[in-house]
Amino acid sequence: MLMVSTLFCQTKEEFDPSRLKDIPPKWPRINHSFMKYKMGSLDSSVVDTSLKEMNGFRVQVFATRFSHSADSIKAGLDEKVNEDVSIVFDAPVYKVRVGNFVTRNEAENMKINLVKFGYDTAWIVRSKVLARKYRLIETRKH
Repeated sequence: MLMVSTLFCQTKEEFDPSRLKDIPPKWPRINHSFMKYKMGSLDSSVVDTSLKEMNGFRVQVFATRFSHSADSIKAGLDEKVNEDVSIVFDAPVYKVRVGNFVTRNEAENMKINLVKFGYDTAWIVRSKVLARKYRLIETRKH
């Protein structure tokens, strides 16, 4: 009796996702008008300083299986260099890396400085980096 009632109580329902009408979200517009300056007789300009992820280079200084060792190396580097220092965990290794360099030449210069600081085993690695897009956007005079 129980099986018969469950068979008759079920109805066939179909769902076609292509018929679903999804309302697109309305995203806010962000204006970078905080960096306006005059350029002679040209209109005022805005510098776009938004970050973009792109292929680049970092200098790897240290690799270890112990997080506390990576943390202490990072703390020492934070005091010595004027670049971003990050720890990347790639199981089972913690890697201490310096910088967000778009060109290899910039990474080479940092590597030379790190060798001077005593990090003789530093080497350059390819990585996804966050870099600023310094792009001038011309605007009209108000």
